[in-house]
Amino acid sequence: MSKRTNKLSVPVIEVATGDQVLASGTLTSSTSDLNINNGQIGVLSWDFNGTKPLGTFIDSTDNATDVSAIKILVGTPKSSASHLADLWEVGDKAYVESGVIRAGQIRSVAVEKARFAKWGGVAATNFPTPADDVEYKAYIRLLSVRKDRDYGKNNDVLSVVVPATDFTGLAITSPKDYVIKQMVDKINRYSAIVNQNGNQAKGNKEVVAMAVRSTGFTAGAATATVNAGAVTAVTVDTAGTGYEVAPTISFTGGGGNGATAVATINAAGAITAITVTNGGTGYATAPTVVISGGGVTTIGTIAVGTSVPFQTINGVTTSITADEAFITALAELVNSNADLTGTSVIVVTNAATAGQGTKSDGLIVLGLPATEAAYFDNIEQVQTTAEVSFGGGFESVSTRPTVTKMWAEEGTGQGSKWIINSFDRYLLTVHTKQNHPHGEWFKTGKDYIDADKLYTSYSIDFYDTEDALNTQITSPKNVTILFPCEKSSAFTVNVNNVVTRLAAGNTPITMLTSDGAGTGTASANTVSDVNDILDAWLESARAIKPFDLIGEAVVGGPYLS
Repeated sequence: MSKRTNKLSVPVIEVATGDQVLASGTLTSSTSDLNINNGQIGVLSWDFNGTKPLGTFIDSTDNATDVSAIKILVGTPKSSASHLADLWEVGDKAYVESGVIRAGQIRSVAVEKARFAKWGGVAATNFPTPADDVEYKAYIRLLSVRKDRDYGKNNDVLSVVVPATDFTGLAITSPKDYVIKQMVDKINRYSAIVNQNGNQAKGNKEVVAMAVRSTGFTAGAATATVNAGAVTAVTVDTAGTGYEVAPTISFTGGGGNGATAVATINAAGAITAITVTNGGTGYATAPTVVISGGGVTTIGTIAVGTSVPFQTINGVTTSITADEAFITALAELVNSNADLTGTSVIVVTNAATAGQGTKSDGLIVLGLPATEAAYFDNIEQVQTTAEVSFGGGFESVSTRPTVTKMWAEEGTGQGSKWIINSFDRYLLTVHTKQNHPHGEWFKTGKDYIDADKLYTSYSIDFYDTEDALNTQITSPKNVTILFPCEKSSAFTVNVNNVVTRLAAGNTPITMLTSDGAGTGTASANTVSDVNDILDAWLESARAIKPFDLIGEAVVGGPYLS
């Protein structure tokens, strides 16, 4: 074995597209049209003495005894017109190929489905009741690879202070609500996403804070009265509790239209009255009164695309549109913090009304993903973890807030990360600064990875041999096939559902190797053919000489699922 084998593997990245069966027949034909489609996989016999002729795609009947060496190919847009392929590989090649994979020289096979990233942060609950004339403090430390680069061992530390306040003299009915919301407001003054003056954010830190009410809130209910086709009154049946602002009132059914009304709430967040502002016309029966909003969002019902309002400054409310990383973070906090449940709510913080009723009893602080460089960002890690500790008056009491921490996760299988990987090594093996086509200083090879997609990766590490003038050189090589990967359409991504999966010890979101259509539908053709042909050949090769199986690749297969 040559001493060169201690070097990093020479990689090849192939991207499969669509839901295509594996290529069959011979690779070449009598024309420039190859027998492999754009994005189609083919497992090519490279055994000069095998039962399957050299240059012919193997099928499910071929094993490593019959065909001792293979290449894995993926077609390109030029596979149907190979005479137009770019010899310099700046554009499309005729096909993308691996090195020669020989039975007995395989090191490992690793398969891994994509996984969404997760924001990192803390939930702080079980706050003690603040005392008069005591200062309360919080310290937030932001941790990430990028923070380490910019701040080193000093980290990026923020501090907020709620000054000593005479709660009794100022008739603040809920000191706890006051301190929590003041802290949230002050943390969000640092935030890069919180709107502070009506048209833009003023902070520049990857952090956001939210006030929460662990016991949730009680929704209100009301009944409309109709006279002469118009809504004349609305009776409050259930006042509810915990509304931060007056909820929105609307009407459905009854056969009419045009009725409007407004609600009034008290300091405790209960609806005290609903006043009709327009009776509308044409109502044959009393319409249903719909009470919505009110400055609270039930955590368990937050789904992908849900707009979550959380902070009001100078009359402008900032909301976060929930994605998988945000939902997974909330679900993990609910799963690990005994005070939080799916019925807990996120409360819109407004420092001007802090302390007017017990509407919050805890807070959540999350790290935001870093802003990437505008042109090309080669740092894979973007997530930030926020740590929170409390000082000042919290240090003088026996019971401090209960703090539950979770680390950020970068996720895996993102196309953007595979692009960084390919630019680090794979695409740079095509040309060097000494070998540049057309007079340019430097060119990379053609890349087929979509930065916005997720991929299941199927990676084979192996040794390949090359004949030199008077010796044979052995080199470690790798081929990674990327398959489209999506969240299953059968799984609704919301906090409650993710909590259920986490509690059962499962991955947060159900993922599947897909047909690539973006509908969350499993691959029917590609996965089946890979299992029948490539997995089967590798398993027969493993019987000749064992190799490691990593991730979701299991003994006996199927490796890909």
